[in-house]
Amino acid sequence: MADTPFSSSRSQEDLVTLLRRAQAGSNEAAEAVFDRCRRPLLTVIRRVIQRPLRRLYDSDDFLLSAFKEIFTRHFSDEVLCNPDALWPYLKRIAANKVHDAERRHLQSPDHDLHREVPLEQFADLLESGEVSPLELVIFKELVEERLENLIEQLPILLQNIVDLLLEGNSSIQIAMKLGIEAKRVYRAINWLKRKVAE
Repeated sequence: MADTPFSSSRSQEDLVTLLRRAQAGSNEAAEAVFDRCRRPLLTVIRRVIQRPLRRLYDSDDFLLSAFKEIFTRHFSDEVLCNPDALWPYLKRIAANKVHDAERRHLQSPDHDLHREVPLEQFADLLESGEVSPLELVIFKELVEERLENLIEQLPILLQNIVDLLLEGNSSIQIAMKLGIEAKRVYRAINWLKRKVAE
């Protein structure tokens, strides 16, 4: 399977042996475990990491943190004596690194990216200079997320017009690309401006 470090039951047993040696201090075994598990664990991390966190963290940071725990944690005999239990256990370690970061940064009141924040209130904070770099990233994520949600609710034609506008196309270019009259594009843009101003 592509998302596991095993090609056979024999390779599962080999990984258990390598992991035991790595935890006992063998650098060679640790490198072998890292080489075999790196890509599958990155796949796990990238599956569970939520979009807002991707701007704040690199998946390699989670990977290295997971390997640090893998090489230093005492695994129970139940895990090390059963090769079938090892891979789910390693996946849980990697996924938990992401979930820990989510709990710290997304669920705390100061870092909740899903909380309702009046934009006027944040504009006042921006002018006062009392906004940290992390809060600026959070604000950017909030605005992008709200815009994406609004755009997704539009009819397909309006979504296409917005996409082309964001790419820097003029009204005439948009009309030509979509095969519609320019006046339809002008009307759509005016309607969008009114909605944004509301």
